[in-house]
Amino acid sequence: MTNNCHVQIVARVGAFALSMMAASVLRADPSNKGEVMQAQTQSGATNPSAEVVLGQPVVAAVSEPREQRWGFCQFPALARLPDGAILLVWADADDASEAHGHPAQALVSRDDGRTWQPYTGTPRPLRPHYSVSEVLDGEFLTVPAHPYLNIKKEGVRLPAPAAEAKVYGIVRSYRLADMPPAVRNYIHQLPAMRWTPAAGQWKDEIVTYDQRNQLATLREGSEVIT
Repeated sequence: MTNNCHVQIVARVGAFALSMMAASVLRADPSNKGEVMQAQTQSGATNPSAEVVLGQPVVAAVSEPREQRWGFCQFPALARLPDGAILLVWADADDASEAHGHPAQALVSRDDGRTWQPYTGTPRPLRPHYSVSEVLDGEFLTVPAHPYLNIKKEGVRLPAPAAEAKVYGIVRSYRLADMPPAVRNYIHQLPAMRWTPAAGQWKDEIVTYDQRNQLATLREGSEVIT
């Protein structure tokens, strides 16, 4: 990103669907000038069943002129939707915890990435790093970021921090087990949406997980805990 230029969100998709083992990585085939990518295991063996053919780059979105703010027109993500369309999402706000969980810019392609239109469907993409994943039995799941708990508005009294680090400023970590119930419950229950072939539509659900040994973090100067 330099002065006097636009930031472009470039979509480059073709044969989008890919299934391979978790140990595999994608590598470009030099004989095809990078247009074909094959999956290789960490030992170097090629998996011929996992191949991605990339189409020509398509400019899907362009930032405002001279955009240089960090977080704006960045962090693009692609996801296949249940109906076969491709969802493209990117950030359009400061890369800050306070911006997480709010609506994101999104486009959809119904011709495998050749053209793009504004997306207004369900589920609603949220910032940042939004994704939709195909899980078992043809189901799709999305667990987006949601607005973080504002400890000042909720009157939360914090325990002593367990650790402190410098990551673009001072960040303090707290043992979730030491937190008040309001914080533990808020972080423990993650809003999600699931699509099933039987229902043929997205439905709300709550994802919970094991909180043992989990840490919550608070950036110095912020009022939201993550």
